Amino acid sequence: MKKLLLLFVSLSLLTACATPLPQSNSDQPLTKIAKLDESNLFAADDHGLKVAFSRDGLFLQSLTPATASTSLKEQKLSSLSPTFLAWSHDGSALAAAYPEVDYVTRVVVYAPDGDILQETTLPVTLSQMVWSARGDLLTTGFKLKKYSFGANLQQQFSLLNQSKVDPVLLTDSTLKPSTAREFETMLPELQPVIFSPYGDELVYVLLHDPPEFPPFLQIYYRNWQTSGHRKLLKLPLQNLELTWSDDCDSVTVQTSDGTQHIPLWPQTAEQEKQSRQTLMAPPRFSNGRLYNEQGQLLVDWEEGSQLQMLSDGRYLLALDNRLYLGNDLSPIERKPYSEKDWTLRRWRFEGLVTPAEYREQIQEMK
Repeated sequence: MKKLLLLFVSLSLLTACATPLPQSNSDQPLTKIAKLDESNLFAADDHGLKVAFSRDGLFLQSLTPATASTSLKEQKLSSLSPTFLAWSHDGSALAAAYPEVDYVTRVVVYAPDGDILQETTLPVTLSQMVWSARGDLLTTGFKLKKYSFGANLQQQFSLLNQSKVDPVLLTDSTLKPSTAREFETMLPELQPVIFSPYGDELVYVLLHDPPEFPPFLQIYYRNWQTSGHRKLLKLPLQNLELTWSDDCDSVTVQTSDGTQHIPLWPQTAEQEKQSRQTLMAPPRFSNGRLYNEQGQLLVDWEEGSQLQMLSDGRYLLALDNRLYLGNDLSPIERKPYSEKDWTLRRWRFEGLVTPAEYREQIQEMK
C-alpha cells in the first residue's frame, strides 16, 4: 500500500511540474527544444539545421533528427552569455557578441561545428549585429564618455572582415549632465538600429540634447557603402520600434503615440497606395501574435515571446525561458545578393541615378 501511495505521489508531482506546450498554429503540436535563460536569446540558421541559444553560456544544438552519426545533444561553445547572435545567410558562420566591460564588446565568429573562426574586440556597447546578403558581418554600437561639463555620445558602424575592422562614425553628440545621468541605461531602447533585408542600408536614431531645449530623437538613413546620411523624422524623447518594409523603400516607426510610415524616397501614387495598405495590415509577428499573409490572427502567445521564421516554413518560438519548434507556415523567399542591386542602391543614395531610374532598372532585372 505504501509503495502504491509513493508511486501516486511521484506521478502527481511529475504531472504538476510538467510544463504544458504552448498553443500551436496548426494541428501539429510544438516540439520543445531547450531551456533558455531570462534573455530568451536564440538564433537558428535560415535553413533550420542548427540553433544557438543562451543559458548561462552559449550552446549549439542540431535541429535535424538524430541519426547514427549525429545527435541532438547540446554543445557548449562558451561559459559567457552573449547579448547578440547572428547566423550568416548561408549558415556557414555564427557570430556571438559578449560584453566585457563598459563599452567594450568581443565578437566571436564560430563555424557550424563550434570551432572559432575569428575574434574581434570593439570599443562600444553593441546595438545591432547582422550579416548582409553578401556575407559581410555588420555591427553598430555606442559609447558614452562622461565629463564634468556633460557627456559625449558616439555611435559607430563596423564592417568585420576576417581580422580587419573598418569603423565608421555614425553620430557624435553632446549630452547635458542631467540627460546623461537619467538616460544612460536607456540608450539601447532610445537608439534602435535596423538594417535592410539586403544589409547594405540602415536606419538609426540619434539622441540630440541642445543646451537650451529639451532632448529629442532624430532618425537617419544611410547606405554604408558611401558617406553621408539623410534625415527622416524628428521625434520627442521616447522608446520606439523600427521596421523595414518588404520592398526596402520605406520604414515603419512605432511609438506609444501610434505608427508612422516613412518613405525613404519619393513615391508614385500607386506606391503610396500600396504603402498605406501595408501599414494597415498587421505584421506576420508582433507583440506575441502570429498572423497569416491576409492579416488573420493564427495564434496569440504572450507579449515578450520571440519568434524566428525559417525559410522552409518552420519556426522557433521562445516563451517563458523555453525554446519550441513549430511548422506549417508559408515558406519564405529570401532576398538574394545581387552586385548590380547593391551598385544601383549606392548610386541612388549618391544621387547618380534618380529613384525613378532606380525602379526602372530593378524592374528590367526581374
